[in-house]
Amino acid sequence: MHGKDVHLESVSITFPNGITAVQPTDMSIEAGEFFSILGPSGCGKTTILRTIAGLVAPGAGRVLIGGEDMGRQSPGDRPTALIFQTLALFPGMSLRDNVAFGLEARGMPRRKRHARAEDLLHLMGLDDKADKKPAELSGSQPLRVAIARALAVEPAVMLLDESLSGLDRTLRRDMRAELRETQKRTGITFIYATRDPGDALVMSDRISVMNRGRIEQVGSSDAIYSNPKTAFAASFVGEANRLPGRVTDAAAGLATIETGLGRFRARNPSQLDAGARGILFVRPEAMELNRNDNAVSADLVRRDLEGPFVTLHFQAGGQCLSVCQSTPGETALPMGGSASLGFDPTAALILPAGELFDAGHGIAAE
Repeated sequence: MHGKDVHLESVSITFPNGITAVQPTDMSIEAGEFFSILGPSGCGKTTILRTIAGLVAPGAGRVLIGGEDMGRQSPGDRPTALIFQTLALFPGMSLRDNVAFGLEARGMPRRKRHARAEDLLHLMGLDDKADKKPAELSGSQPLRVAIARALAVEPAVMLLDESLSGLDRTLRRDMRAELRETQKRTGITFIYATRDPGDALVMSDRISVMNRGRIEQVGSSDAIYSNPKTAFAASFVGEANRLPGRVTDAAAGLATIETGLGRFRARNPSQLDAGARGILFVRPEAMELNRNDNAVSADLVRRDLEGPFVTLHFQAGGQCLSVCQSTPGETALPMGGSASLGFDPTAALILPAGELFDAGHGIAAE
């Protein structure tokens, strides 16, 4: 097996009801890459997957796979395999026949396609379950079968739509590693649509962050997390303390922003000038207790222990601020006690005011 590159050139998609799902979009995915399309529900990521697969026709633009225009290619003729969120396994078939289904449709003899199916079930760690039905499976096993079925037809491009969404936290973590290993072992191009930043950050070579049918940013996991380009990307990918305000001065890559909690110094990647509206973003792990620069006094209101990490939640002037520490030992600060919270200016950034993502309320304008 080997992967092919995928290019979307000025692709836009508007449904018959007049809703534009994807605004004019260019997207380039390299052969053999694990590429994630990350964004909230309704951002257009699933529509893009279905367009690459040929299930949705773009209103404008074109899709190229391996340099070939897919405009006249039916879904069955494209070098793609799409794993739906529901997995769509056939309940009355054995796992062997589920995996072999695409090969049967292509006319492969029964003995040969069954041998191929059993090889792929072995690859997915399901050697002893070939005769079982989907209803007899649990945990990540149905997903493993769906992956084996997709691999059976030897696609150059694997399309996965929220494939880990039904798994619990432990299984999800394990399947992230297995998906990534499967992609590396086969060399197939994987394009994964997800609304879970953790999935994208862990598995991807590169990530495209989408919002309202448009691309906000494309980059590596490190770049997306540490150097987001927009307020939406910064607020959607990972937790962040955010303070809106107005830039008062800027020089040498840093700027000062006046917020409701005071003035703070941080990186200024967008080169905002004095007077511009901006939002200060500070990751919880970048906030420090008892730091004197970029400091604000706050009261501890909650402590969340999550295994090797503890998140301390503070209130300051009606604003919630979080501090994440890697050592969960009991802090000497009592509940309701005050502390000085600060951060290194190079560990935070000021971005132009714009749309934010709030996990509890969705997208909101700042």
